[in-house]
Amino acid sequence: MSFCRGHDQGKKSLDKKISCHCIKTSDLICDTKRNIDLSQSIDNNDNDENWIIPITIINNQSDCCLTKCLMTKNQEIIHVNINSSSSMEEQNNDNEPLIKKRRCLSLTSNWFKLNICSGGPYRVFYSSDMLDKLTHAIIKQELNIFDRFNLENDMYALAMGGFTSLVDYLRLLLNAYINELDDELVWKDIESNIIRIGTLLEYDKQLFDFYRNFVIFFHQNLYQRIGSISNNNEDESVARSRLRCFLLVIL
Repeated sequence: MSFCRGHDQGKKSLDKKISCHCIKTSDLICDTKRNIDLSQSIDNNDNDENWIIPITIINNQSDCCLTKCLMTKNQEIIHVNINSSSSMEEQNNDNEPLIKKRRCLSLTSNWFKLNICSGGPYRVFYSSDMLDKLTHAIIKQELNIFDRFNLENDMYALAMGGFTSLVDYLRLLLNAYINELDDELVWKDIESNIIRIGTLLEYDKQLFDFYRNFVIFFHQNLYQRIGSISNNNEDESVARSRLRCFLLVIL
């Protein structure tokens, strides 16, 4: 996984370079412990200053916070207990400028999500395996609205920043959000991103035609759910009316 946020490095002699502050991680499961190795840098430069970054981690028990800590060093390891026991360990390190607490709690499944219920100061780039597990969690409705929005919005930002392929973002939409029920937050962001992507592809007719076919297919279930005209018996929200207008344009 990698986490990143846009960071302006300032104007250099010839150009102004835009880069990202990244946290790269490796995930290792050994016996009953999951070790998440975090390291932060800008452009892989070891001399970069470190950020103080809040890290929050949950699993499918949405009300259970597995880990809360502040990342203050260039490299840190967070220990997460994946044993079936319900024990909790709390570790304090008084040698650091800010006291960091690491909590270890039992996992009932093997997926986890960072940056709980918020956009946070960084973007989260999951490995393909973990992204597949989160996709299944969305299908099973194990993630709340804010975490579903956060995951989708992060993938779009990472694709636009060149950290992952645009195909990966479209694949996530198709696999995880084709049956999305939230009209206000999640669909609003999806439609905004779809429009922006379309403006990038409109000058290549063949590519734009492929993209339009994808958009039409992706919206079929939404069209069946909300229809082409409003139901006079329902108290329709502004968000649903906006979605219906968008559907009428593309379909």
